[in-house]
Amino acid sequence: MLSASSVGAVSTASVQPSTSTSTRSDQPKTATGPAPPKCDKSNFQSPTIAELRAIGIGLKKSPGKLDLIVYCPMSGRCPHCNSMMISANSVGSRKLIYAIPWPKSLVGIDMRCGKCKKHWLTHDPKYVSTLPMSVQLQQTCISTKGNGTDLSLIRMLRSGVTVAQVERLVQEEVTQHYLHLKSEYITLWDKVTLCIMMMKMTMITSFLLILQ
Repeated sequence: MLSASSVGAVSTASVQPSTSTSTRSDQPKTATGPAPPKCDKSNFQSPTIAELRAIGIGLKKSPGKLDLIVYCPMSGRCPHCNSMMISANSVGSRKLIYAIPWPKSLVGIDMRCGKCKKHWLTHDPKYVSTLPMSVQLQQTCISTKGNGTDLSLIRMLRSGVTVAQVERLVQEEVTQHYLHLKSEYITLWDKVTLCIMMMKMTMITSFLLILQ
């Protein structure tokens, strides 16, 4: 989970699915409550290739940053020539993943084929299709050339939920999560302020006692 000090890094607008303008009565309404500003890359984690290889597939958390979905299976084949002569080259670019109740980021390893010399990412759909089915099923999101989407949102759409309803749900969940983090931050800040005041009073009292 993001630290309270960085709750303003992600916005309701940054998790809205792309929809065309509509005048229908079911057009989604913006959720009430303060909306934090847009998400930017400063909220992405910056793992090393060694960390990614050690995790393989999983979720990496870091205070003050978006949760990082790591999908770096190494057991596939080159999606271009089907060769098994593949190796890890570098950390791939990170992507924003639309999710509930808060966006996440996704990273894979940039792979290189020793035969055809071409590159791809470990979450590339063509590479994923060469992996064992048990590894494919461990994916929690779908990546595109731009950003990506959590599978929970995709399942909603497949089950018959409209885009407008999903958008409204995402807006409400993000706003509620933001308000929760903001409340935690205010509570912690009040405790810190009280603690500082008590320390100052203790120091003043001790100083007065020394003077006496």
